[in-house]
Amino acid sequence: VEDTKTLYMQQIAYGTKRAYASDWILFVNWCAANNFIAEQSTPLIVSLFIAHQFKELKRNSSTINRRLAAIKFWFKSQNLKSPTDDEVVHA
Repeated sequence: VEDTKTLYMQQIAYGTKRAYASDWILFVNWCAANNFIAEQSTPLIVSLFIAHQFKELKRNSSTINRRLAAIKFWFKSQNLKSPTDDEVVHA
């Protein structure tokens, strides 16, 4: 399992990992501010985060898509099912 995780982590470029780490921290902080636990996120929580990013912070779609990718990357790197894969999030 550790070898698989190492290979998975190596397929992502350093700059991408750095951006994902920054986006993950933004998500964790948003979750904490809204009494959610990022590591236990549901599709609804991710959808609320995205709505906040879009409506209140006026983030563009490419930024939002990268933040979704960062959330997905974190969950996949932990061998967990990502809430970003749900249709609620895609809608």
